Amino acid sequence: MRILADENMPGVDRLFASVATDIVYTAGRTLSAAQVAHADVLLVRSVTPVNADLLADHSPRFIGSATIGTDHIDIPFLASRQIPFAHAPGCNADAVCDYVLAALLALHAQTPAELQHKTLSVIGAGNVGRRVVQRFRALGLSVKVCDPPRAEREPDGETFVSLYDALQADIVCVHTPLTTIGNHPTHQLLDAAALALLPDNSILLNAGRGAVIEEEALLRFLAQRPDVRVVLDVWGTEPAIERSLLPLVEIATGHVAGYSLEGKWRGTRMLRAALDRQLARQGDPLPELSELLPVAPSVVVLESDPWQALYDTVEAVYDIRGDDRRFRGAMAQPNHAEAFDAYRKAYPVRREIGSCRALVGDSPARALLAAAGFIVD
Repeated sequence: MRILADENMPGVDRLFASVATDIVYTAGRTLSAAQVAHADVLLVRSVTPVNADLLADHSPRFIGSATIGTDHIDIPFLASRQIPFAHAPGCNADAVCDYVLAALLALHAQTPAELQHKTLSVIGAGNVGRRVVQRFRALGLSVKVCDPPRAEREPDGETFVSLYDALQADIVCVHTPLTTIGNHPTHQLLDAAALALLPDNSILLNAGRGAVIEEEALLRFLAQRPDVRVVLDVWGTEPAIERSLLPLVEIATGHVAGYSLEGKWRGTRMLRAALDRQLARQGDPLPELSELLPVAPSVVVLESDPWQALYDTVEAVYDIRGDDRRFRGAMAQPNHAEAFDAYRKAYPVRREIGSCRALVGDSPARALLAAAGFIVD
C-alpha cells in the first residue's frame, strides 16, 4: 500500500509501517494531482485542499486529515467518488485549551488572580470549545456558551446564550469551524456590528478559523478601540496574512494553538485506527501515546499563592510569548507567506499540560493546578 503523507505529520513511519509498502512525504501546501495519482492512501493536514482538482481522475483507497476541522476537504465530492475519508476530531483540543490558558494568563501577568473574577464566553462549543468551557469552569470562572447548532440539537442540555449575550463578556474565545452554508454560517460571523458590542477593556481570542472574524472590520475597530486586547492564532488569508493587524494584536501566533506533541501524534494515531476500520483489519493493538512519546517534564512549584503558581507553572510548560516573538520575526520577512509555513515547520516541541507533573506538595496551589489539568504530586 503506497502512502503519501504531509511531511509535517509525525509518527507515520511508526504507526503505518505495518500496512505500507512505501511511504512518501511531501509539502502539504504544494501537493499536486500528479503526486496523488500514485497514492493508495493520502494523509494531509489543514494546508492541503482536497477536492476535484487535487484528485483528478484518481480515487485513493483512503484519505485522512490529521485535523479537527474539515473546511479544506470537499466531503460531498469524496462521497460522490465513494472515497473513504476520516479526520481526527478532538486530537489537539487539549492543546488549544492550553493555548487559551497560557494566553489569558500572559495577559494578566502582573495580577494573575484577577482572571478568576472574569466572565468568559466561548463561541463554538465543539471538541475544543467544550474543553475550554470545562477547564475554565473548573478554574472558577463564570463561563457563557454560544453554539446555535448545539442549542437546536440539545434543548435540555447546556444553557446556551445568543451571540449578542456572548459578546457581553470580559473575555470572548472563538472556537467555531468555518462554514458558509446552513442555518448558522460562521464566515465573518464577527463583523463590524458584532465587534462593536465588545465591552471596554475586554479580550478577544480567536483560535478557531481566521475568516470567522472580518479582518478589515477588526482593523478599523482596533484603530478606534485600543482598549480591547486581541489574541489571534488564525488569520483569514493564511499563509499570506494581513500584516497590518500585527501591531494592533497583543499576542499573535501562526495557527499553532493545537501544535502540541501529543496533539500531532494523536491525530496520526486516529487516522491509523480509521484506516484499520476501513480495511476491516484486526492486528495488534495500536500503541498508546505514553508508549510513543518521551516522558513529559515535571515542574517544581515554589510559589504558594495559587494563581501566581498557576501562571509560573503554565509559563514553564508553554512560553506563549516566545511563540509570539518568533511569529512577529517571521512575519517581518519579505516573503512572509513562506515564512509562515517555515515558522510552523520549525515549531519547537511543546508538551500538553495534562502530560506534565506539577511537584507541588501540600501547597494551597494544589487544587488550582489540578483544575488546570496538571498531574499534581
